[in-house]
Amino acid sequence: MDHFDVMLRQRADRRDGAPSLRDACAGFGISAFDARGIAASSLPRKSTKCQTDVVATFLLVLYEIAIERGSPDPLLAGWEGLSGFLGAMRPRLIHLEHIRVHPLLRDAQRDRNVAASTV
Repeated sequence: MDHFDVMLRQRADRRDGAPSLRDACAGFGISAFDARGIAASSLPRKSTKCQTDVVATFLLVLYEIAIERGSPDPLLAGWEGLSGFLGAMRPRLIHLEHIRVHPLLRDAQRDRNVAASTV
């Protein structure tokens, strides 16, 4: 796959420039930043912000790939992989827990399982 700049894609049809990472995620229904998790984390604030930015950017890339391919499969597979990775981390990265167990991921998994059981 060719490299693409996710923020340039987010800006494509906007007159006011690229959205913030937080706004770009919110456009897909993802609250990328959980103030409660960041406050509860034992890591320095700079570290939690960097890790959160990386995870949020990864999710945006997954969404863009899914849109480009016309299938939710890349998004679901990537997010499940991310969720599994975050779940295996010790100590748990509390500031990313809301991404690991996000309702959109849970709903997509449920929908996939329902579809598979009706085949």
